[in-house]
Amino acid sequence: MDTRMACSTVRWGWGLCALLVCAGLANACDSINGGDERGGWEVAWSRSFSGDYATSAQPVIDSERTYVALGPSLQCRSLEDGEKCWSTDMIASDQDLSAGEILESAGRLFVNDGPLVRAFAKTDGRLVWSTQIQDFRSTINARMAQNTSHLFLGGKGEVVRIRKDDGTVDLRIPVEQLARDKFTQTAYEVQVDEGQLFVPTAYHRDSFEAIRGNVLVFNAQTGAYQWGYDVPHRYVKPPSVSDSIKLDADVERVGLGNERAVFAASQSVFALDRSTGEKKWDVFFKDDGFGESVVVKSGTAYVGSLGARVYAFDVRTGEQRWASREMGGSLFTILTAKHGRVYLGNEAGGQIWVLEAETGEVIWHSYPPEYATEGIPYTYVSPLAVGEEYMVNVGGRKIYALTIP
Repeated sequence: MDTRMACSTVRWGWGLCALLVCAGLANACDSINGGDERGGWEVAWSRSFSGDYATSAQPVIDSERTYVALGPSLQCRSLEDGEKCWSTDMIASDQDLSAGEILESAGRLFVNDGPLVRAFAKTDGRLVWSTQIQDFRSTINARMAQNTSHLFLGGKGEVVRIRKDDGTVDLRIPVEQLARDKFTQTAYEVQVDEGQLFVPTAYHRDSFEAIRGNVLVFNAQTGAYQWGYDVPHRYVKPPSVSDSIKLDADVERVGLGNERAVFAASQSVFALDRSTGEKKWDVFFKDDGFGESVVVKSGTAYVGSLGARVYAFDVRTGEQRWASREMGGSLFTILTAKHGRVYLGNEAGGQIWVLEAETGEVIWHSYPPEYATEGIPYTYVSPLAVGEEYMVNVGGRKIYALTIP
């Protein structure tokens, strides 16, 4: 597939397209030929759309509806038949939304686009409030976090807290700890959990051999700094990577569970004590590297790699439980662990994959039905939303709802 599309989630221009194992070579790669190991799945419905929108925002599934950001619009559709409940314009018609995820709670949908954050009513798409954050340097595809009362949005040099009831910005937290030479750090995908705000960061300057990163933790109520971890950059060139490419040590996402904060950087996976920042374990891979795909569920950390695999680790000890087969393209997507499975939409490879959480065995994987005759752009693109009965994905030319295999 088009490597520009395959690399659209790479925010720093690392040159990681060299690690997109089968992107652009789909027909030559056994690992990305569509398959159905278990059966029991089908496309429940699909809806075509006009425009060239490679959306980065993960849809939302709630009750009997799904909410999708598609180019300039936010749409609500019935999960059963795909009929449109409502649609509202969010941005200019020639633009695409820059957000990593749509958030929902208490009858509202929350969407960020650069320094603009808005709340919409789930019932009819009505705009509830809109906040333009002043003097805020935003980042591409930033993913907000939320607790019961606030939204948290990371940017260049700070994290902003926004009240969910009326959109008021009531706290701005500078992100400056541990940055060498006080260089500006960028926070992409903050997380808030049990009163702690976790801020994975990246920073760079021309004199650095590669992008560096930290994990910083703050009190979510007061903004007080609690602890930080300076991520080491240990690098050995994997065989599939050219001499001109470095694997950077920035951090974009943290998985939380079992009193651990788990993240991946460069060629390592780390786990820290979430209360103190003490390193509990790290695992180095000489033949693979990592981006941003990590989630923790039921004592296991699942991490997607640039070598197109998912690895599973015991979150307490770091013991590797399994490694999946290659999945046709480097993994930068949001992983979902539920129902005893790991779900992902692999943008770089164009397929949806469902794995057994205990073993890593492939339950099912496939392209959209149209791919067999039409090829690209009929691939799955957005991060995958997973409900109780359906999965929803925005592809290159259609929105798809699939029954869970």
